[in-house]
Amino acid sequence: MVFPCLQHSFCRVKILVVEHDPSAADALLELLLQWNMDTAQAADAASARKQLDEGGIDLVLSALQLPGDSGIELARWMRSQPAHRRLPVLLISSQVEREHIVAASQAGVEGFVARPYQPNELRQRILEVYRKNRSERWTRDAGEIWRGRVDPDAINGSGPVVLFGEGITDEARLADPAQRPVTEYLALAREVIDEINQGDPERGAGYMILPTTTEVILSLKRPGTREAIRVILVSTRCQGNPTLMARLFSINRRSNQATLYLVYDEVDEISPVHRQGLKDLGVRTLRRSRVDAARMQSILSRHLVAERSAIVDEEQDDLAPQQIRSRIADDIETMSSLPPIPQVYEKITKLAREPGSDLKEWIKVIRVDPLTCATIMRQANSVNYAFKAEVSQIDRAVILLGKNVVVGLVASTSVRTALAAIAEKGFRLEELWLHNLAVGFAAHILSHPLDREVEGLGSVESLGLHVDSVAVLKHINLPKRLGLDYGRVNAMAAGSLHDIGKGVMVFAYPGLFPLLREELQERNWRTSMLEAEREVAGGLTHTVAGDLLVRKWEMGEQLGNSVLAHHAPDVDDGLSFLVGVADVIGQILYPFPRDSAYPLAKALEDGDWETAKPFLRAGFLEQPLMSADELVTLVRTISPQVRHFTEEMRRSLDAPVR
Repeated sequence: MVFPCLQHSFCRVKILVVEHDPSAADALLELLLQWNMDTAQAADAASARKQLDEGGIDLVLSALQLPGDSGIELARWMRSQPAHRRLPVLLISSQVEREHIVAASQAGVEGFVARPYQPNELRQRILEVYRKNRSERWTRDAGEIWRGRVDPDAINGSGPVVLFGEGITDEARLADPAQRPVTEYLALAREVIDEINQGDPERGAGYMILPTTTEVILSLKRPGTREAIRVILVSTRCQGNPTLMARLFSINRRSNQATLYLVYDEVDEISPVHRQGLKDLGVRTLRRSRVDAARMQSILSRHLVAERSAIVDEEQDDLAPQQIRSRIADDIETMSSLPPIPQVYEKITKLAREPGSDLKEWIKVIRVDPLTCATIMRQANSVNYAFKAEVSQIDRAVILLGKNVVVGLVASTSVRTALAAIAEKGFRLEELWLHNLAVGFAAHILSHPLDREVEGLGSVESLGLHVDSVAVLKHINLPKRLGLDYGRVNAMAAGSLHDIGKGVMVFAYPGLFPLLREELQERNWRTSMLEAEREVAGGLTHTVAGDLLVRKWEMGEQLGNSVLAHHAPDVDDGLSFLVGVADVIGQILYPFPRDSAYPLAKALEDGDWETAKPFLRAGFLEQPLMSADELVTLVRTISPQVRHFTEEMRRSLDAPVR
């Protein structure tokens, strides 16, 4: 079997000279070598057939008259062989009769060269025929490749499938000269697949060509199609973000799934660091120009010929959460690095873990960071219900707010600092920061004991609530229902960090956030971002990514659990349940992204629990800790004060630092 040469524009043309006269053959070979063309030689048609079967020939230059079969009969044989039927043939003769012309035309010969010939005319004729044949072959190949592909919707699992991810949307695009490297690469693949099917007609191997990474992902999720796909070759020409798709695939790949190759054209398309990182993650990379016939045969035969192990039931084959988490950690560690913890948070949390820590030490740490200092002062002065005088001293601000609120504010400011360098289309860190901050304030208010003083929480008056609001909170008494341990729990910090993973995902996975937005928009914003993440990124969710950062920063087991589990807390995980309730308030007041059209606020107002359900913690409507009506009551009761506190912090973004 003979495969076309890849990248012909960079390859030397190889001419097979078929000539029985030694002196005439030597003269031709000398000219071809002068023209920088590679050569092969045969003295008769039988020898020529052997040379052709060895491969690598681009054009045949044959004498009309040969011992045994003539040049015309050689051409007729070539047209009967699938591997040679498209090779151009030029015949050389000193005398050409009309019957020769007719027979040659019927045999598919491209033309005659009269002997004696002028060297320049011969060279021009060879190049003219070769280029015309090559252009026609590309056009024919493009049509055959495109028409031969499998429709993803028609796969019935009858045969193994190769999935090509290329930015090709139609036959005309594939035939475009700019796509010639792709056309020749796909022609190689098609030849291999045809050969496999010829050797085993019942195998029924096929191939798909999909233009976008989104379509590739959807095919891998479609039952029947997923089982049929044995190998995936996604190129950097595929629309979307092929490198991101390859990373997500490596995280979510099960043992019985297809192997993925990332194909690139230029050496600098994928940096050596990323190429090695992908290799470490189990993603193989291929440079297209190096995929010759032998390499393509090796790749496709390995995956299409070998029998695939029986498909395991999907429920039994689900990856364990710890396995997913481990892969994400390895991926981030390999391809990027999580931001370091700001020193101010590290020092403050160390003091917070020490009972009775000296207030002077707190002040010393806070004053080192002007932004944190300004944030705390801004919050202290926002509590303007019971304290009319301006708070001008940081020590008084810490006493007024309580150490837990200070830790929460420092955590919030630290996240904003750590992720400040993010630049991603559609992502604004300020919007995420405000959402997290609102949830932090809501969690603090909801968790505050209203019947007793607790060290570190500040006074009830510091909440700035109306007496009627306090009465509502006392009646529901959420802290008692949840059994919060104030010695271990910092609700303000937990709320302020609950969605930190959304920033981590954007930080570590460039290109993912626009895909998530697109998924949410396609669903008319009637689902949560967590569900969109599961749809687009599988096991990579903001809860898992956030938990990784919280534990890297050594923020503590409780905070890590609340970040990981606030969407589906265990029944005895009071802090995560609390953050889940506070998150409802944050979603209504400060949705993320800000321009989203989530229907949660209207759904709660109308009592439309079916619409609200995707945005509530899992199983909320069936659990005994809080009724749906009580949730609505809490949202109405504390939302004004949460908004007030958060708006003060918003203004602190533009306030001068003193």
